[in-house]
Amino acid sequence: MLTIKLFGINCATNSADLLAWSSLPLFPKESILGSMLFSLTLQSEPPIEMIAPGVWDTSQPSPVTLQVDFPATEWEYVKPDFEDHRCNLEEPPKECLKHIARLSQKQSPLLLSEEKRRYLWFYRFYCNNANCSLPLVLGSAPGWDERTVSEMHTILRRWKFSHPLEALGLLTSSFPDQEIRKVAVQQLDSLLNDDLLDYLPQLVQAIKFEWNLESPLVQLLLHRSLQSIQIAHRLYWLLKDAQNEAYFKSWYQKLLAALQFCAGKALSDEFSKEMKLIKILGDVGEKVKLASDPQRQEVLKKEIGKLEEFFQYIHTCHLPLNPALCVKGVDCDACSYFTSNALPLKITFINANPMGKNISIIFKAGDDLRQDMLVLQIVQMMDNIWLQEGLDMQMIIYRCLSTGKGQGLVQIVPDAVTLAKIHRCSGLMGPLKENTIKKWFSQHNHLKADYEKVCPTGANFT
Repeated sequence: MLTIKLFGINCATNSADLLAWSSLPLFPKESILGSMLFSLTLQSEPPIEMIAPGVWDTSQPSPVTLQVDFPATEWEYVKPDFEDHRCNLEEPPKECLKHIARLSQKQSPLLLSEEKRRYLWFYRFYCNNANCSLPLVLGSAPGWDERTVSEMHTILRRWKFSHPLEALGLLTSSFPDQEIRKVAVQQLDSLLNDDLLDYLPQLVQAIKFEWNLESPLVQLLLHRSLQSIQIAHRLYWLLKDAQNEAYFKSWYQKLLAALQFCAGKALSDEFSKEMKLIKILGDVGEKVKLASDPQRQEVLKKEIGKLEEFFQYIHTCHLPLNPALCVKGVDCDACSYFTSNALPLKITFINANPMGKNISIIFKAGDDLRQDMLVLQIVQMMDNIWLQEGLDMQMIIYRCLSTGKGQGLVQIVPDAVTLAKIHRCSGLMGPLKENTIKKWFSQHNHLKADYEKVCPTGANFT
């Protein structure tokens, strides 16, 4: 990436202040820039640490435009030839292999010192999926010169992945090489749709580091969206939320347009209905916040009328939280708001399935729900590991979705009791007392068999 910065001299301090900046890829296609005229939109916001092709956006308005004319050249970009450097390798000492295994526990090269990265790269051809991970080995490379890239490709071609998710680490900003990213996507393509769905948030973020929107990663996401409504639906809302990132707004807008084109008219119309539903909820939440405390419930009841009008017009709508849930109206009497600082709304929808119960959700405005989504994703991964090991913790992991900047939806778990309420049952010092949770379980499970089921022997609840 070529980054161009415009500085101005502060007359008072005689120091150089950054006024604007822009960037563009030096290798947009197969050849180096030559005899080309560029108009670069300069951005006034401070530059981000990681400069990627998605940052280069000529469509954003700017008070300053920079025109750059590159001289003609006949240079062409040529990939380094494949070379096998594994000649006459001797078996390394066992202590060396043990040290490699210890270093691999760090998972990311960013957590290794420069000395340890040099060590790992020196013994790179002794690394394999049994004692190390590929992102750690390739991330320890000293640079991106021709010979080093050739050796990285050698390791890449010979590597046997222990699991497709090992390749996820190759899609970070640390690996701009297209061959490496292509192999990573090939591995991820072997995942089932349900497994790929769990990692969509990370894959959407990885799009930032692609060189163009015709990359294997983008093609994978669009292809899977055609196979699975769940993936198409989740991808839509992740892209809508990602559009709030100023530097990559245009990047995600283009991908969102491609998704809607691939999805077809029926699904695109459904997305539009869900967007309108979120907008109405946002308007209702804003009116409730602006109202005085005594009038809030009355204002809420009045504004809920907009939701009733919405359903009279569109009849049914799927919930952004879960496309499997379809609703046909709103239960006004069951709607309320919580008295916390953000004043989130509790909205109860009428299930379109006559055999199904009403569906309650929380609409929050003022909190960054992306953090909640990440925490819940980690909890889900932990639960998957426990279940694979035969440990069923009876986890109920609720859904959470960020639908825009500082707003989103949260699933309500019926009959759930908050940890704060459990602590209050033990008095003012409840959070500091030992066995508070154990005592609560005991009070609600009088039979020994029931207690042992929810609180197994050896479990430590405090």
